[in-house]
Order: sequence, then C-alpha cells, then structure tokens
Amino acid sequence: GGHLICGGGGGGSSDEAPREEEEEGARDADAAGCLFDRGNDHFDEGRFAKSRACFLSCLKILYGTLGQENVEVCLVRERLGDSMIELGEIEEGHWQYLLALQGLQTRLGSKSTHIGRVVTSMGTVHLRAGSYVRALRYYERALRCHIDLNGRDHESTIESVRRAVGVHRTMARIALEKRELEMALFHYREAVWLSCIMCPRSKDTAATPSSAERRIGVEEIVRGIDDCELLDETNRIGVKRQRRQQQPETDGSFSYLKEAERQLRLSGRKVTAEEVAGVLETIASVHQERNELGNARKCYEEKVHLLLERLPNQERELIHTKVALGMVCGSMADHGDAIGHLSESLGMHKQSKGIEEKELPLVLRQLCTSSLALNNLTASINYLTEYLHSCCADRMEVLSYLGTIYCKKYDLRNAIDCYIRAHRIEAETSGGRTGEDSLAPMIESLQDIFLDGQSFASGTYCYENARDCEDVKIILQNLGLAQLKRYSSLDAEGYMSDLLMFLNDDGRMSMVDIASVLFCMGNVLFRRGRYSEAALYYEQCLHGNFEHVHRTDRVDLLVHLGTAFLNNGELDKSSAYFKKALEELQKSSGLRSVTERLSVDYNTMILDLFRLLNNASNRPASSYARALYHFIALNLCNKDHFDKSLSIFTKLMQLADSNTGGDQIPNAIQVSIDMSNVYLMKGEPIKARQMYESATRAIRRAKVPDTNPVIAQFRRLHAIHYASDCVAPQTREFSLLFM
Repeated sequence: GGHLICGGGGGGSSDEAPREEEEEGARDADAAGCLFDRGNDHFDEGRFAKSRACFLSCLKILYGTLGQENVEVCLVRERLGDSMIELGEIEEGHWQYLLALQGLQTRLGSKSTHIGRVVTSMGTVHLRAGSYVRALRYYERALRCHIDLNGRDHESTIESVRRAVGVHRTMARIALEKRELEMALFHYREAVWLSCIMCPRSKDTAATPSSAERRIGVEEIVRGIDDCELLDETNRIGVKRQRRQQQPETDGSFSYLKEAERQLRLSGRKVTAEEVAGVLETIASVHQERNELGNARKCYEEKVHLLLERLPNQERELIHTKVALGMVCGSMADHGDAIGHLSESLGMHKQSKGIEEKELPLVLRQLCTSSLALNNLTASINYLTEYLHSCCADRMEVLSYLGTIYCKKYDLRNAIDCYIRAHRIEAETSGGRTGEDSLAPMIESLQDIFLDGQSFASGTYCYENARDCEDVKIILQNLGLAQLKRYSSLDAEGYMSDLLMFLNDDGRMSMVDIASVLFCMGNVLFRRGRYSEAALYYEQCLHGNFEHVHRTDRVDLLVHLGTAFLNNGELDKSSAYFKKALEELQKSSGLRSVTERLSVDYNTMILDLFRLLNNASNRPASSYARALYHFIALNLCNKDHFDKSLSIFTKLMQLADSNTGGDQIPNAIQVSIDMSNVYLMKGEPIKARQMYESATRAIRRAKVPDTNPVIAQFRRLHAIHYASDCVAPQTREFSLLFM
C-alpha cells in the first residue's frame, strides 16, 4: 500500500528545460501516482488482474523516466510481483521481486525496511509452494534486517519471527515423515529459540490458554500426559517383554542343585561339589540344545552360586559358566543380564586368561549385540573394536558394521575411516582389483570433501551445518549397508540382522536408499561449490530415482541443478532446469492450505504428535517414542506451558540417568540444552546456566563428535551464557541467533 512521491529519484528539471517537458513530466508523475493508488485499491479488494494492469502501466511510465534502480520503480515492481503471485504467475512474480531487491540494495544498501518486506514476500512464495529451505533463508534474512533496524520489540521483527518459527515447525513435521528424528529435534529446538524474541516473559507470567485451545482439547492432553504410562514404559526394555511372551515360565520352586545331588546318590556316586557342578553343566547343555533357555539359565545360575560358595578356587570354571549363562541370557533377549555376566567374565579373563580362545570372539560379539539392543552405541563400538583387534577373522565385514554404528552417533570421521580401511583390505585380498560395484570412489570423494575443513560456498547458518551433517550421515549409513550386502557372507548377514533389529527406529536400515544417497551426495558437493560433480549426482537422481525423492526436496534438486549449470556457464541447461523447478513449484501450490496449517497451528501440532505417540505404544522402549515426548515438550513451551514442558524434560532426564547401559546422546545432553532454553524463556537465568553446565559435562564425558547437529545449537547457547554477566533473555544479543 502507500503512495508514490514520483520524480524524487530522477532529479528536478533545470531552469533551461523547455516548459513542455516539465509539464509532460508532471503529467506522467501524476498519472503514475494515480495508477499506483488505483492498483492498491484493486489489490485490497481482491481484484488482482486489475491491480496487475495498473502496476504494470505505472512501471512503464516510471521506468522510462527514473531508471531501473530508482526506489519508487522498485516499490512498483514489488506490488506488481504481489499481484502476479496472487494470480498464480509464480515465475513472473518472483522475477519482479528479484529486480526490486536488486535495485533497493543498490540504492539503500543491504538493510532497509523495504528490503525486509521484499525478502519476506520472496520467502512466502517459497513457503506456499513447499520450498521450505528457501523460505527459511528469506525469513531469517528479513529477521536479521528488522532486528538491526527496529529492535526486537518492533512489529516487523515479531512477524518475521512468527514466520521463521512456522517454517521450522513445518520442517520438523517433514523430518518426522522422513524419520529424521535428530533433524526434527533440531527444528523444534530452533522454533523454541526463535520464540524467545516474540514474547519475553517474567517469572510471574501465567499461561492462559485460549478458547480455541480449550475447544480442541490441548489442555486435556497436557493434563493427561501425567496419566500416560508410556513415559514410564520407555525405561523398560521392550525385548524383555518379547522374551516374557516367548519363553514359558520356569518352576521357581524346583532346584537343579538338589536334583543333581539326588541323581548322584541314586547312581551310587559320591556327592561332591565337583561332581554336582559337572551334572549341572550336563543338564544345562541338554536344555540349551533343546532350546529350553529358561531352564538352561536357571541351571547355570545355580551352578554359578555353587562355584562361588563351595568352589571359590575354580576360577576358570566360574568364567566358563558365566560365559555360558551370559550367552543364554543374550539368546533370551535379556541383554542387561547378558552384559553383566559376560563383561564380568571378560574382566576375569583379562587377569587369568580363563576364556577359551574359540569362545572369546563369541563373547565380544554378544557384548556388542546386547549393547546395541540397549542403545549403548559407545559400549558396542568399544567391544567391536576389541573384537576387531584381538580375534577378528571377518575384518571387512566388521569394519563396515562398525562404520555404520559410528554413523548413528554422527561420528562421521571415524565412519569414513572404517570404510576406507575395509576397502584397503578388500583390495589387498583381491590383488589390487576391485569389482565394478566397488564403493571406494564415492567414499574417497567423501573423505576429500568432508574432512578437508573447507567451508561452505554459501549458507553457513546453523541449519546448513546441521543439514550437511545429516546428509553425510545418510550417505555413509547407506554405503555401510551396501558394503555389507556386497560381501554376501554369513557374518555380514548377522551384522545386517543386528542393525535391522536394534538400529532401525528411523526405518533406514531396511534397504539401501539409492535416491537419498544421490541427492545427499549432490547436496554435500553443491554446498562446497563443486558444481560439476554435484550436477552428476543430481542428474543421476533426477533421471533414475526422482519419484523416490521426498516431495519437499524436488524443487531444491532442480534449482541446484540449474544453479550448478549456471555456474559452469551452460546457460541452456540452466534455464531448462530452472523452468522445471518452477513447474514443480506450480504443482506444489495446491499444498498452500496444508502448509499454512502446519506452520502456525500449534494446537493441531500437539494433537498430531500425541496421536503419533499413542500409535508408538507397542514400541515403548524405542527412541522414536522418547523423541515424540521430546517433541511434545518443545511444543508445549511454545504454548506457555513451561512447567509442564519442564516436567516432561525432567522425566526424560531421569530415564537417561537411570539407563546406565545407554548412551548420553541424544538423551541427557539434548534434554539439558532444551531445559536451559526453557528456563531462559521463563526468565530464570541461574537455572538456565545450571542446565547448560549439565550439558557441558555430559558432552565431555560422552566425547560427542562436533559433527552432531546438536553441537552447533550447544555452542550458540554457550555464547549466550558467557557473553556477559547478565544472561536474562531480555538483554542478550540476538545476532547470536544466526551463529
């Protein structure tokens, strides 16, 4: 809206100019002003075709008089773009915005109210078409502009925050669709972070639910979370439930020890501790051969008790029995007890060498599997590394398996190293020859581009770093699976089975996702300005696997292809792919209503998450169920339910602390970071800093790799807590939002 002050940018006419030209210029200025005002009236009343005609006529008059970079010309282009977008002319409207932005930057510099408004409009174009990454870039650029110009309390700043938060929430839902749980957490956390600007609060601020909120039942869900047993169930290992369902109950009153003594007396043999131990071993072995694991376990447990009480010097026999007992517990999916018995026997073995050489690989393998079942990736990696160095015969398979586990921890450097070592062994065993299906070239390329420390060509804000880590993780995880499938050995099949059973919460262990590998590989190369290589991967994905690319990634693929060919000077190809990208944007324009609902309707978001949580009730121990609780807590703090949010986070923290066999990541560390953010929003900086320190200690203990997406958000929190002595959210530097 508004009015033009025409002629201001073109300079006044000289005294020597003919009066006729002055009068004609004045008439043109008046006509342009009238056309602009008339166009605004038509636009406000929804007559977009007429507003488009008025703005176009106005632009023709002013462009000839004032030139392309005049501010008033740029403002007319902006309104013309608005009309075109409303008429569905995406390409033409976007082009008018770009020309307006270019002219405004030339005349006004990088920051002005006009630039912030145009950038916001460009973000909205991409948001409505489902191109959320680009929408986020434009909205965050507008936010930086408005903060610098107007401060955090200005209406334009708050509106930019609202839009950026909406995109992050939508991207979190998309990440959930793709089962990228870490990226979903990342986006929900970014939404919380940005929301600190919108509504600075004091300790006394009370949450007042709206009538709409009460109508759809969010308050009931908030109250009902305490009554839901799922959160308590997440601390129980689901495989134990499976064991109880599959294994018949054993007679607790029956004693194998007494039965062994009775059998010895009946046979006329002397009843000694050594003889009884031998009979118990035989009985347990028979039960184990018959797959009567509950009976075998009870028998071994009684033998262990006998050895400790009556044969304390029989250390080698005790180690052997504990190994057998641990293996039975592992077969029964009682992985906690399996780890207890096997780790104890392994510790005794290191002192007295009590485990037979042929048993040691089995012990280490079972310890690795049981640790995976309890989601303790660190312990699993340690046992597998020991297995690799001491008694491993299947080194290629183990290295590929180990690399895949490293991927789940976002330890991408070690994952690449494992794959490189596996391919070197393969080359050595084959006399330097590798098959046509060798993955070595792609892995070596990843090593070059990811480990050389080169920064991105553009887009270095927090999301780009997190997305880059996720892309590399997806590539490496799929390469690990592909390598295991190539080997086609029994050992490789066993490792595949473990990955599928214990690390498949995101569904990505079921098959090698070629489309994701090609798309993500193109993204990694594109960010580093290696456009020719990126184009090769994008084109393979486009021509062979495009239908498998997620609908929200298709526009990015086509735009990146166009940009890559543009940078390589291939203008015809570039133009063709940009046109395809616009066509894809047009196809996605029907998602507008869905997009807007997901972006701003917090109440519906919480309801949807709660429905997903109820659907996950048959998998109580899964990281997916815990992540859903985490998502709900993050969304609740956006709705001012700070105490309820903190209550859920506290329970999640207790679960992480009580699960001594599990990893700290992504549980205690992420919860500590989020609790710190919530306390900042509540206006309690002391508690916020305490939770930050808790996260710091956990990160140091767990040796979290810096490639984990949460590390970038942790560093940003560090900058806030140590920027000054006063860390209240009202006084912190908001430039830190985009570190």
